Amino acid sequence: MNLVDTVKLQNTVKVRLNARKLQNNFAGFSQIGSVFYPMKTESNETLLRELVPMLNKDGHGFAIKTLSHFDKLRKLGVGAERVGLLDVRADDVFVEYLYGEGVRNFTFDNIGDVKKLATYADLGKCKIHNRLNVGGSHLGASVDELHDMIDFERQNNCTDYGISFYAQKEFSSAVDKVLDAYHTVRQNFDVNFINLGGSKTAQELANMGLGKDIPYIVEPGRYLVGDTMDMVTNIVAVKNWQGRQIVVLRNGIYSGLLDEKLYGRKFNYAIEDRDGWQTDIAREPCRYRTHEFTMCGGSSDVGDSMGVCYVDEPCASILLKAGTNVIVKNVGAYCMEFNSPLGGDIQFEVEKI
Repeated sequence: MNLVDTVKLQNTVKVRLNARKLQNNFAGFSQIGSVFYPMKTESNETLLRELVPMLNKDGHGFAIKTLSHFDKLRKLGVGAERVGLLDVRADDVFVEYLYGEGVRNFTFDNIGDVKKLATYADLGKCKIHNRLNVGGSHLGASVDELHDMIDFERQNNCTDYGISFYAQKEFSSAVDKVLDAYHTVRQNFDVNFINLGGSKTAQELANMGLGKDIPYIVEPGRYLVGDTMDMVTNIVAVKNWQGRQIVVLRNGIYSGLLDEKLYGRKFNYAIEDRDGWQTDIAREPCRYRTHEFTMCGGSSDVGDSMGVCYVDEPCASILLKAGTNVIVKNVGAYCMEFNSPLGGDIQFEVEKI
């Protein structure tokens, strides 16, 4: 095997995609309103090919962040009318480029950016999402500035304007924040639509008691695709250090498991034998899972660790060895757009189940 093939192998993330689960998740969100999928969540081509038939119609679409997102969608036959630049930090040149390519769906959190758009764009043909600040983050405008933005849009013939907001689940009580933001919008604004962001499951949104008198847009990232994909990695080394057993996986924080450190997320792991039978790896000891080990990712980063884990003793003696598959469950969100420390982009090998 030459160096190029070796790097390609090391950069490959194997994933199992449950297409039926993806369809069911979409069906739940589409009952709430138009669905715009944030490409930053996950944009491997196999997943996009499953999403395009669902989102390339009926008011649905894709929310992009980068030019590569836009190019991927065009290659898959998605028209500009189905694309929204729902990123308030986008560069002015990028916004103007997308407008020239036919995109008319934009998000802003300050009046200055709306005024820049108006210098070359017909606001009467644009759909503008005005971002409300939720929880005091660096994103979003105050209620007063949003009124100024909407007044300017009206004065410049925009008739399709609304309010968007997003409450980051890991940094706030998102369930309460979304509900609070929704009531703020209803009490303070007369708009054409509300963009509810992506901090809730479809069932949570359905239980919010949303009014039926206004259209909704949802941007479900993690809650649309997160539980539709499992990663298949494997043990590359087992070692002992000062009485502790250390199990090293091929994948880690730079190749699919960044959420372990970024948001402190605890993925569910299972050991899989050659016949496909799985044994769950526990985070706490219990009656049957008493064998303790430390699980780490395969990078050279000292922080690439999933911490102390437990399995049952028979499983440990047979399967805790190099070559054994380890399944990382529900990794469909935020496991793609990162470069490998070995050089080159992460490649996906996706199996539909």
